[in-house]
Amino acid sequence: AMLGGPTGTRVGAPMMIGEDVLGILAVACYRPNAFGEDDIVLLSNVAQQAALAVDNARHHATVEDQARRDSLTGVFNNKHLHLQLAETFARCRAENRPLSVIMVDIDHFKDYNDTYGHVIGDEVLRRVAQTIEERVPPGSIVGRWGGEEFTIILPGATAEGAYAVAENLRRGMSEMPLRTGSNRSIPTPTISQGIAAYPNNAASDDELILLADKALYKAKETGRSGIMTA
Repeated sequence: AMLGGPTGTRVGAPMMIGEDVLGILAVACYRPNAFGEDDIVLLSNVAQQAALAVDNARHHATVEDQARRDSLTGVFNNKHLHLQLAETFARCRAENRPLSVIMVDIDHFKDYNDTYGHVIGDEVLRRVAQTIEERVPPGSIVGRWGGEEFTIILPGATAEGAYAVAENLRRGMSEMPLRTGSNRSIPTPTISQGIAAYPNNAASDDELILLADKALYKAKETGRSGIMTA
């Protein structure tokens, strides 16, 4: 489309993929009647190429993001979690900020698979991951460490701040009712959590994970829904 007037000329072409409009490529000139039909055809061709480039970039970004995610729960996978922890630790150390890690384990998760089947077990994993993501502070990093274990990275959080997050997650589990496909009630899962903080407990990212994991196992020894700090 072209608009002309005494103050100049504007010409635009939609950037389309099929029926979807990704944007508009627009050109303006201060001179009136500056563009002709050939210019409109050229702009339309450029807009189409730009649309293809944008669409390809979006698909590439989607594929890259999927490679970082756990296919079942949608949170970061173990490999990307390690990368995120190393980068976050280096940044917090450089900025002289605290950093805490919470290791989370679903209590007696095997019972869900044994009693209700793996479909319900998978649903429990998804719902727990969703609850964690909904209840952690903005800027937190959530990933699946493996099996029924999750890791939460909390930039800027002290051990006390992480403990408050863990308490919030513990409450969140109790507010997560579950039912089978036949509308049969399922016991609400509980979680055990272990916390470690930099610089109070750990001097490296590896030590953070090690100490948080040890705290988690101490929490599990106390029974369901325990929280322990390194």
